[in-house]
Amino acid sequence: KSMPTSCEEQEVRKFIEGLGLSVTHYDRGFLGQSGADIVVESEKVIVEYDGLFWHSEQYRPNDYHLNKMLTAEKMGYHLIHLFSDEWTYSHNIVKSRLATILNRSGVYGMKRVYARKCAIGEVPADAARVFLKNNHLQGNVDSPWRLGLYMNDELVSIMTFGNSRFGDGIEMHRFCARTDLNVIGAAGK
Repeated sequence: KSMPTSCEEQEVRKFIEGLGLSVTHYDRGFLGQSGADIVVESEKVIVEYDGLFWHSEQYRPNDYHLNKMLTAEKMGYHLIHLFSDEWTYSHNIVKSRLATILNRSGVYGMKRVYARKCAIGEVPADAARVFLKNNHLQGNVDSPWRLGLYMNDELVSIMTFGNSRFGDGIEMHRFCARTDLNVIGAAGK
């Protein structure tokens, strides 16, 4: 017997199928004792649609999501936890990320930009704030160092950095590309 799925989970499933991919659902016993909401076998990707209420610490152990991810990795799958508020409030960012992860950015209509053809430059704080708000699931964070990739003087990707929270050194705070672009090699450059 199949477990009921939410309207939003069905929307995610239809979006992925609209990218030309076959989708499977497993109720129980796929990831250890757990099921899997949306499985894209051809790409070895699992998308778990997690409602905030039933997937809170009140109903799930603290390590529930981590253990599910580790089980998926052992099976050779990339597991994506997609929380309901992300789908509701950052629809375009989520679709862009899913299309990229599922190797369907071109099908989704994203243009390809090659980092080797971009210039590296500092990004002013105001420009970084707007870019991250529009293109990163977690939005802006005030980072003292902001580097961007520019194509024809237009910001197409950003990385922000700050002092490490875990000791000496520097850590990356945010990294993303514009939602309508697949910037190939951005992290490496």
